[in-house]
This record gives sequence, C-alpha cells and structure tokens, in this order.
Amino acid sequence: MNHDENEHGYAFEEPDDEPTATTGGMSTQSEELAESVGVYDPRPVTLAFSRSELHKIYTCTLLFTGQRRAWAADCGPAGLIDATVADLRSLWDETIRKNGLRRAWNLTSHDQTALAGVFNLLAHAGRKAFRVIFDEQDDPARMPALRAALTRRLRRAEGCLVGVWSDDLYAPWALLCLPPGRTGSGGGGRPTSAAETASGPPPTAAESCGPQFLGYRHLIEHRALRREPRCPSARIPVHGARPRALALVTEDAPDSHALVDRLLRDATDDGTGDGFVHCGHDTSRFLNELHADRFRRQIIYAYCHGQGYRHDPARLWASADPEEAISAADIIDAVKGADGEEAGAHECGRVHLVGSPLLYLSVCRAADFNAADGASVARALARLGTSCTVAPEVILPMELAAEHAQRFFGPFLAEGVSVGRHLLEVTWALAKDAGNLLGLTYAVKGRMDTRLGR
Repeated sequence: MNHDENEHGYAFEEPDDEPTATTGGMSTQSEELAESVGVYDPRPVTLAFSRSELHKIYTCTLLFTGQRRAWAADCGPAGLIDATVADLRSLWDETIRKNGLRRAWNLTSHDQTALAGVFNLLAHAGRKAFRVIFDEQDDPARMPALRAALTRRLRRAEGCLVGVWSDDLYAPWALLCLPPGRTGSGGGGRPTSAAETASGPPPTAAESCGPQFLGYRHLIEHRALRREPRCPSARIPVHGARPRALALVTEDAPDSHALVDRLLRDATDDGTGDGFVHCGHDTSRFLNELHADRFRRQIIYAYCHGQGYRHDPARLWASADPEEAISAADIIDAVKGADGEEAGAHECGRVHLVGSPLLYLSVCRAADFNAADGASVARALARLGTSCTVAPEVILPMELAAEHAQRFFGPFLAEGVSVGRHLLEVTWALAKDAGNLLGLTYAVKGRMDTRLGR
C-alpha cells in the first residue's frame, strides 16, 4: 500500500494495482471468511452484505486488513432497509428540486446559514439510514460489536479505503453519516491548517457540513460478490499516444456541455479521426460501437436522461422518443452481438468488453443498480467488462453534470489519477468553489483505484 496525505489532512492508503495471491496482510481466519462470503479483493475496511430470501434479512460481514478478528451479524429486516435507502435518495431528490439546485448549482452567493440547515437535514437522514442498516434488532448478540468496531474505525481523522461488496444492497454509501459519538460529533470535522485559520475566506456551508458524510472523508467503492467477468483490472491499458473515448449525449444538452465535448475530443484525438466517437443522440450508432469484437476504447461516456422520463433510472434516454431509449437488454445484445453478428469469447471464456474501460454516466440515479423499473443499464455494462462505473445516486442538475464531467476528465485523462481519489478531490473542490455537496452523490461501482496506464 502507498500512503499519501492530502491538503485536507486525510491520509489514504492507495491500493495496489492488482490483487495478490493473498489478501494483503489479512490473517488466515479473516482471509477464509472473506473468501467464504465471496470477497476476493479486500480493502482495509471491507463490508459484505448478502440477502436471505428465506428470513427476509441482510447479513453483514466486517473485516479489517491486518487484524485477526472479523465480525458477522444479521441486520434489520430487508424491507425496512430497502425502504429507508429509497427514502434517503428521494430526500436528496426533493432537496435538489425544492432549493433550486437543478439550475443554480453554484451556491456561494446563497445564505450560508440556510444552506447549512439544508445540509444538516440531509446528514440527519444519512444517520438514520446508517442506524437502520446496522441495527441490532435481528441480532442483538453480535450487531452492537460489529457496529462499534466499524464506527471506531470510520471516526479516525485519517481517511479509510472502504470496500462494500453486495449483489443486493446498493445503498448510497457516501450519503450515510455516523451516529453522534461521545462528543456529539457525527464523524469529525474537516481538518484546517494554521494558515487557513489565520487568513483566507471562511469555509462554505458545504465545507463545514461535508465531513459528517462518509463519502466526504473516506474512499468508498461498491463491488459485486459474483461479478462477471473477473478479468477486468484497475489499470486501463492505453495503446498509442492517447486514450480513445465513446460518447452518447442527449439532444437537449445545455450549451455548457460543449466544453466537455471539446475536452474529450482534444484529449483523445489521435489524428485518425477515430480517437473520439461522438454519437450525439444516435443510440443505434452508440450500440453498434459496443460490439465486443470491435470495441477498443478506454472511456465510455453518456450524458443522458435517466429519471427525467417516466421516472425510469434503468435506461438511457438520449432523446424524448421512447423507442430510442436504451435498455439493459439492448446493451447485452450490442456487446454480445445479435442478428448473426455473435461476438467471440475472450480468453476467460466469456464475451465482454476487452480493455477494462471506465464507464462515466451523467445520468440521473444511474448508480442505483437495483432500479425499481427494471434492469439497470449501468449494471449490465459492469457485468460486461467495465473496470469501474462513475455515476450519481440521485437526480442530477444538467449544468452541474457538465461541470463535474469537466473537472473529472481533465486530470483523469492527462495525469492518470485514480478514480476514487480524484472523485473525492472534485467533491472537495465543489464544496469550496461552489458551496455545493452534490459531488457526494457520484458513486464508484467497481474498482476505486481504476486509472489509465500507458
């Protein structure tokens, strides 16, 4: 592990590029337990959730690397947890609507006291969700010990690398908050330097309230226990001087999105005209480019509606025409080939996108892999070879989506930074520059250490 301290005072352990034959310092007991619940690449803090359909509950396993002890306990009723998670997402949606964040996402000119009240309300909901997930009512003998061990670790001043593994419980982990500790803190405040205290502008309401949220202080990824295929890695290989990208952009994108188009084109233009394939809102062309035999790209980017039409986060809507909406079945057909164009299997024996591409979705609620309205497009692509998905957990203002994409892709394409660390830096920057905590809603599904590698 590589240790690195940032300007916020959080010292993260950067994960290795590839998992080793062992589990990076775990005891034999913890290693066996990790394997028994389907975790094959543990992080310093590892949480695994499985669902029992017989008893209608979730079971949680907690592991720390370098420690012999592990914890396992039954959570509360699955229905209650699912409903609470849905309520948390809905509260963020309604807060965005009610406070005008869909248009005026730069909040530095707003009443900071009023904004602090808004962010604290969201933090209260995040604490409620944490309590419901880690409640002891179904396992009073073991859950309190698991919850205590987890909260002790997450209250540390240093940032933690947290890996959540589940095929069933897709909570917005970054939006959860720890219950108050002995001092009444919900997770510690943002460390400030002497220079910041002596001079400079006061922190925005977002900066002051942000450290309550798990995603503001820790790097969190969510991975599938039975992911297929297993061969995508954290290193996205770039063949040639520049990476290649594929983009699908809704027909009613705001003018500000032209800056994203230009950034992607400039960073991927290799002189052949094929470095950046911009499909506009042509869904047929986009799907055709995903065929596994032809796909040779490092970035898949979609700036589309997800919840805006029919409240359906499971599909990609590049236009208002319902016949052009892309479903998970369309994605599977496109990658594996249909109508006589069946794609060949990879050496692992499965048909999937080769090259571990990054999937970045500026699509409302695309990070909700258990979408109520159907199979998620993002989840389908995750199962078909992407190394990592970056997507929002809730509805997303279109102007902010364009701004976030600019802030993300610039350093990612130029410097080869890791997805998790860079997303957190973007969240902090938005809190400071725009007084906005919506950067927290972007989640990592897959490997947080994903980066480009030439």
